[in-house]
Amino acid sequence: MSQTKQDIEKKLLMCNSYAKLEELINCIDDIPPDEWFSLLGSEWSCCDNIHSYTDELNEQFDLHSHDARRRMMNDIEMELFEALPEIVTIYRGCSAVNMLGLSWTLSKAVAEEITTLNRYAPPQNLPSMVITTAISKDLIIALKTCRDEDEVIIPSSAFFGGIA
Repeated sequence: MSQTKQDIEKKLLMCNSYAKLEELINCIDDIPPDEWFSLLGSEWSCCDNIHSYTDELNEQFDLHSHDARRRMMNDIEMELFEALPEIVTIYRGCSAVNMLGLSWTLSKAVAEEITTLNRYAPPQNLPSMVITTAISKDLIIALKTCRDEDEVIIPSSAFFGGIA
């Protein structure tokens, strides 16, 4: 049974931060891609288990156009994104087991802070680290600013051959 964007938004209101992304993934085929990416963008920072859905998200990033994926950004984020240089330096607070995650930042200070947060503590007492890379702006899915993290969303394929 197909749902509307409004139906999905109502369901998302009832979800906690660990259930929202699963609900969104389950409704991928119910609404047009631009509406789905818009919902994903509005809920992104409220999802605490993005890593659990990396494969599903990468699949959607690979399947859909820049225009659909860019719907993850609001107008202010899109304006900031457009102002980025063609080659963007990004940072990730991580450990050896999650170096290629989807969430990066434009701020080295934010990446350093993330390494100190218990919720992102690496498993098995692995040391935390900040990694840095430069990436083409065209490979960035979205820029999210709602938590003052200047978060950039990078698909795994950006590190393994790029996406269209």
